[in-house]
Amino acid sequence: MAGMLVGGMIGALVTSLVAVGAGVLFYRRFVQVQSRVAQAERLAELGTLTGGLAHEIKNVLSTVQLNLRLLEEDFTGDFAPSPPPPPAPLPE
Repeated sequence: MAGMLVGGMIGALVTSLVAVGAGVLFYRRFVQVQSRVAQAERLAELGTLTGGLAHEIKNVLSTVQLNLRLLEEDFTGDFAPSPPPPPAPLPE
């Protein structure tokens, strides 16, 4: 009977050690996954920030482009200076 008691205690001890070892492995894996998730979130935020910045730059460039087109129309439309008259012929 004492042998069964010792065997049961040894079995419980081995089971506990296996459970603790598995718990440590699962915790390490959890920390790794948590670190990867945090990195992915940072990259997603960086992508959002970069997209917003590109949008803001494009807004300014669109305004500049529109104004340049308007200036071009002003200089090539009715308000364009007429070409100079041809030179007068030289007297003979």
